[in-house]
Amino acid sequence: MKKKSLLKNCVKVVITIILITILIKKIDIENLGKAIGMLQKEDLYISIAIYLISVELNAVKWKILLPKISILQLSKTCFKAQFYSMVLPGQLFGEASKVLDLKESNEPSAKIASSVIIDKITALIGMMAVGTVSVVFTSIKVPNSLRASFVIMLLIFLALLMSSRMQFINNLIVYGSYCLWKNPKHNIRKFAEKLYKLYDIWKCHLNEGKVLFISVLVGAINQGLGVFQVWMISNNMGLDVNYLEYCWIMPAVAVILLLPISFGGLGVREVSLSGFLALFGVASEKAIVISIVLLFSQIVAAIIGLIVIGCDWIKSTILFN
Repeated sequence: MKKKSLLKNCVKVVITIILITILIKKIDIENLGKAIGMLQKEDLYISIAIYLISVELNAVKWKILLPKISILQLSKTCFKAQFYSMVLPGQLFGEASKVLDLKESNEPSAKIASSVIIDKITALIGMMAVGTVSVVFTSIKVPNSLRASFVIMLLIFLALLMSSRMQFINNLIVYGSYCLWKNPKHNIRKFAEKLYKLYDIWKCHLNEGKVLFISVLVGAINQGLGVFQVWMISNNMGLDVNYLEYCWIMPAVAVILLLPISFGGLGVREVSLSGFLALFGVASEKAIVISIVLLFSQIVAAIIGLIVIGCDWIKSTILFN
């Protein structure tokens, strides 16, 4: 098991190095220096502030699904997840850390896991809804396959959210859980019980139509805030790419970043953003500067998460002693 984990990490390191190498070959160091010189300190500060507000808004959105847990605890958990997303390969590891972090709360683990999954799906629905609308009205000619991809992704996430209302899925989960439960091994039977319990709570969450609608709406607002962050940096650098265009570019980049193929999305974000902005004639150097600012904002949030982890560890150590 450890060998497989080590092999996966080695593959991700190799992919990260390859992507960074591709970027280095594409850019001109002198032009990169000029692009960096276009940035003002205020741009960096405002960008960081917007990103931190976005993390806090994620906590508010999550609070809709877990009303009994304090917003302070959820905020701390969201910032911790920022740290784990940076140091572990892939954003999904950051989402998984939320379940572990709240295991000491009064809420059942299955309910927390369900809320994390639904929170992520509603965020993706809000993001893809914004992207789908904007890619239709883009000022450039994009392949129909790209437009179709947005629609398909939106439909997939909607189908995931509504899966418990499909009788076929219900029957599949019940039958699968029952088959696993019949297994003589205790661990597998225990897993079957947790799976069914998670699905049962999942269905309860999905019956709360108003809650889901608000969650999707907040997710779309948060996506709009993230797009504003990128557009502000781009605009201050003098790039001729309007806000509407970033409304589909950033969701496309975000979906690619979900793939756990590098550490902290390093290299993936730069290559994908550079590729999309090239459609508007933006030089790779300027696209990389935008990506660096976004990465720096994430690092600041991750550092806050690390501080929270450290404070919690010290607090638990003192109480334990």
